[in-house]
Amino acid sequence: MDNNDFLLKIVILDHNVFITDVIEEILQDYSYELIKIKSLENFNEACDFLIFYEESLSEDLINRISSFANKVNFKILICSSERRIPVGLIPYLSSVIQIGEMDEQLKYLLNHYTFFRRERTFQEDVEMINKLIKESEEYIHSILEYTNYLKTSLKNIPEDKMNLLVQFESIVNIFKNEFISFEHFNFADKVFYQLCDLNSIIEDLIREREKFLLLEFKKLTFIPDYLLDQIFLNPVVVRKLINNIINLIEITTKNPKELFVSIKKNEGFTEIRIEIQCEDYNSQLKNQIYSPFFPRRILENTIIDYFRNKIEKYHRIFIKDFYKNNKLVFQIFLE
Repeated sequence: MDNNDFLLKIVILDHNVFITDVIEEILQDYSYELIKIKSLENFNEACDFLIFYEESLSEDLINRISSFANKVNFKILICSSERRIPVGLIPYLSSVIQIGEMDEQLKYLLNHYTFFRRERTFQEDVEMINKLIKESEEYIHSILEYTNYLKTSLKNIPEDKMNLLVQFESIVNIFKNEFISFEHFNFADKVFYQLCDLNSIIEDLIREREKFLLLEFKKLTFIPDYLLDQIFLNPVVVRKLINNIINLIEITTKNPKELFVSIKKNEGFTEIRIEIQCEDYNSQLKNQIYSPFFPRRILENTIIDYFRNKIEKYHRIFIKDFYKNNKLVFQIFLE
């Protein structure tokens, strides 16, 4: 990706020379304007990114950041893994980056932002569509391979061992559900919303996956919001995102013990909160949450960004995650 055709405006609350130097090194691959400040007291800049460090954390900082509204597109906290993030700050953060993962995570955020803000050529859009078509062709080819395998196998086994048919049916259903998800993710602006009971959607999903969840977790808790009215949303997209988070938890956490799911109506948005007690979490695959084919297929970040942009732009669904003190939290915001 050529990042030099989009100028990033970045403001750093500079209380750590070492971290600022590392960020400036990362920024060498981008076109940018950098402003360093020591305080938010007289801060009045519209910018793409506001980056600040744990040395800056205070009640005053939280109060000032809460008043920025849409002036700052991304608010990023960089801190050590041991640092406890103030609860009052979390709703205003766009991302939390640990110092040890700063290079990879900051580059991803910059790439994601510039990819969708910069002007793209017609050829680049065509290439994106061609990649998606190629993925689809591979899925169809896989179905045909499974079909041929099944036909060959059934000629040589007794009738009482027809469990292959059951396996094949399961495989076909996986592909069918993936294509449905793909259609809803890719054509987000064409699919009509439905008036849905979000409590029922989550409750049904947990019931469907109850066998797996009870095997994986020692304790499972779901707290709905009984005062929540029905809301307009795309249930296919919501179900797939939550299913992907569950699959991600299975793949990337170590010794998960408790799962807590809740729904809460807030001013201007509804939050689905998923909390997991676990010993470790590898965030490397977290972007696959936005993939209609996860966990069967891991997609490259460019395609993931394409789907993520669709979901955020047309469905107004935003997902944050953070891991502190053996607690992993996913927040799904529906605006």
